[in-house]
Amino acid sequence: MFDKEQPAYIAFRNIAKEGTDDIVAWVGAGLSVPAGLPSWSSLMKHLADVLDSKAATLEHQDKIKEKGRAEAARNAGNLWISFQILREALGEVTYTEEIRKKFALAANCKIPIIYERLWRMGIAGMLNLNIDRLGTRAYNNVFEGKAVAEFEGKKTGGMLSLLRSPEPFLANLHGEREDPATWVFTNRELTMLLQDKGYEVFINAVFSSTTVVFIGITADDEAVGGHLTRLKEMGVKLGNHFWVSDRCDAKTDKWAEASDIRMIRYENASGKHEELEDMFTDLEKHIPKEENISPIVPTVSGSVGELLPPNKMAIIENREEIREILNSAAAQILLTASEGSYTAYREFRRLYGEAIMRCWYVTDVPPDNTILGYEIQNKIGEGAFATVYSAYSPDNELVALKLLHVNARDRDDFLQGFRRGIRSMQILSDSGVKGVAAHIASFEIPALVVMELIDGPTLQQLGDSKKLNSWYSVLRIAKDVTQIIHTSQG
Repeated sequence: MFDKEQPAYIAFRNIAKEGTDDIVAWVGAGLSVPAGLPSWSSLMKHLADVLDSKAATLEHQDKIKEKGRAEAARNAGNLWISFQILREALGEVTYTEEIRKKFALAANCKIPIIYERLWRMGIAGMLNLNIDRLGTRAYNNVFEGKAVAEFEGKKTGGMLSLLRSPEPFLANLHGEREDPATWVFTNRELTMLLQDKGYEVFINAVFSSTTVVFIGITADDEAVGGHLTRLKEMGVKLGNHFWVSDRCDAKTDKWAEASDIRMIRYENASGKHEELEDMFTDLEKHIPKEENISPIVPTVSGSVGELLPPNKMAIIENREEIREILNSAAAQILLTASEGSYTAYREFRRLYGEAIMRCWYVTDVPPDNTILGYEIQNKIGEGAFATVYSAYSPDNELVALKLLHVNARDRDDFLQGFRRGIRSMQILSDSGVKGVAAHIASFEIPALVVMELIDGPTLQQLGDSKKLNSWYSVLRIAKDVTQIIHTSQG
């Protein structure tokens, strides 16, 4: 079984599940081997064997020379140099066709599950050292009907904007099997790629702005290690990056430590990498343990009626009465932010589900437009999680009322996020942070918050209206937002 208690794995899991940083997967040939595709070393050995066969048809002196080159490729100790020797010895046609033949399976083979599990994990992008495009096929399987922003290594210079995009990208750094002109196998091709300034800037930006996880690569891969070495020489602080590997040798440790990479190890006694799949299963199932958020204490005016059995509560004619009674009961159950309290509250929501559902009904048509003492005027906005209304308070002040969508009533994660947001608003309001809408009141049933109404367009509306037509306006808004964030953190 995979060791889930490794400190490096726990750190990576926290990043992945809590979304504290974008993750980019840097994958190598090891990920494609289960599909029957060659590793780099096995591809090199195949080409060397082809050169031996070709040499056997030549005259004696040429035969000795070509067999010598095949042996030199096998013993070079550096795959980039090996491929350089083999490309020159085999000739362009044989070299290209033999590689194509070895990767012919890639179009229809079964995709190794790890590719799909990486995409499902929500990675921001994939840096792919393979030419098989299994990463592309996996993306298409996971996100049917969507196309990934895909490009090859020699075109990375113009792709920096993708690092700021919410949509994932896929960089086939060493080319694509359909186009030999994009391949990067030889030492000369690698040198040209690494000397490309656009490529260097893109890779540096990936390392400095995301968390990189390496899977299926070797410790002595110059295409990876070379970047890290150069970044360190430039004084760039890389931060935490991770390498998932079944290697436990000293060379691996030395490479990782020197490159500021944390090792996540798994055993691979069977050679089938079952423990790697165990790791992804744990990643998918893991739910971050978060602190219990203090419940909302609703403001209930006047006397509150008796909590009746669920079937009788559901038929009370006055919705306001139901809201007040249920909010009072919720406050009693959630006296403490303990797991026991939240378990009891989940059961309460289940029992009184029909009555709670009625509490969410809202309209701006009198006389049914009152909700917990606030008279709704009209809807002023709607998002993925809530709807915002303008309303008059019991003191006849115009306020904003934000009501979570009805499907939130049975979602613990939505409700906890709502409570967390309320707590943040209360802290900012109590601290007198300027530029933030003040918190006025909040309730559990239905989940809503009352806040200061700030008249005017949203940033989205302002942008769409084309009124932000000068850099001065953009920078002024950015400065104000930055000031609010800085003050809030203090």
